[in-house]
Amino acid sequence: MSFFKQYFTLNNFIYGLFAALFLSLFIYFEHFGVTHHAINSLFGLIGFYILIHSNPKILACAGFFIGIFWFYWIALSFRYYDLAWMVPFVIVAVALVYALLFYLIGRLHPLLKISALLLLGYLPLLGFDWMRPEIVFVNSYFGVEKWQFGVVLISLYLARANKSFLLLLLFAIDLSAAKEVKKENITLVSTQIQQDQKWLAHNQKEHVQTVINKTNTAIQKGKDLIVFPESFITSFLNTYPKLLFRLTNLSKDITIVTGSLYLAHNRAKNSAYIFRDGRLKIAHKVVLVPFGEANPLPQFLSDIVNTIFYDGAPDYESAKSFTHFLIDDTKYTCAICYEATDPKLYKQNPKNVIAISNNAWFSPSIQPTLQKLLMAHYVLLEDVTLFHSANKSPSFILKKVQ
Repeated sequence: MSFFKQYFTLNNFIYGLFAALFLSLFIYFEHFGVTHHAINSLFGLIGFYILIHSNPKILACAGFFIGIFWFYWIALSFRYYDLAWMVPFVIVAVALVYALLFYLIGRLHPLLKISALLLLGYLPLLGFDWMRPEIVFVNSYFGVEKWQFGVVLISLYLARANKSFLLLLLFAIDLSAAKEVKKENITLVSTQIQQDQKWLAHNQKEHVQTVINKTNTAIQKGKDLIVFPESFITSFLNTYPKLLFRLTNLSKDITIVTGSLYLAHNRAKNSAYIFRDGRLKIAHKVVLVPFGEANPLPQFLSDIVNTIFYDGAPDYESAKSFTHFLIDDTKYTCAICYEATDPKLYKQNPKNVIAISNNAWFSPSIQPTLQKLLMAHYVLLEDVTLFHSANKSPSFILKKVQ
């Protein structure tokens, strides 16, 4: 109790809470359809100024609330394992992890603190790397390149001694934006299937029929490509030859991308099935979701977790490389959910990414919004066009515009 009294004093609490709010509101503004570059820019500057010039105790409080504001939704998936009672405990546990992380950053010299904030996105906690401070400026007047983020942080550090150093911010201004665009020849399917309904056996035929119906409609409209969300066909699709044959025939008139599972040698893979010109290509997931698909813990702990939460089921099997395919000489790279926000994908230098997601695990929450902001971050960094089809969140196409 004395630990909490020492760190969560009223002064530390207030400064930490306000820093967290200033560095989190951009997510909630975006979630409710409000994109205001000036407000996002100002709030981001204030939030990072507090972090840079505050003591470790304030940073611990800030990290605690950032852990909640950014990642409370992680705990919501426990509802589907009959462990709803764990939700508040998991939220607090995640918040305490980030409280400790920010406390350690707060103990550094301000210049080292800046370096730590710059490197924070390269520090995956148990394989999870969505804490990337620079995405605060995705919808702002500042760029999201590392050097631009560094200029912002250094100018805020120097501004305490001399406000004229704020002029350095001019070097970080970048008016590029990741905007939603339309492609008339592409259909991105968005569905609203609850997670507890998605895998019920009696719903599987309806999902398959939806694929057939929507594909036929897209063909009638002259579309070139139709994309369905992750694991939309809730079965091991490679074990249903008649359905594969039917979709392969349909693909003579349109390219079809749909998520499903793949079974081989008693190991499951999360996959995207790409039907094109009467042929089938399967993209297996390379980057698995920590705990959700692959356990990052040591083997003996992994076995315990899998037994408790997944009835002893083994982890999904990952692929070694990403899958690419052509449509009318345009190259596309396939990404399944978490992969679309992972740097490993973008090391391939893709120009067009087709991403599929199932966000029902965390619905309703700000998770799809945070995912979209991270995708927008890479659209800006890599000048890539990203096509996203999702369950329980809107589908969209993001493109960098000047």
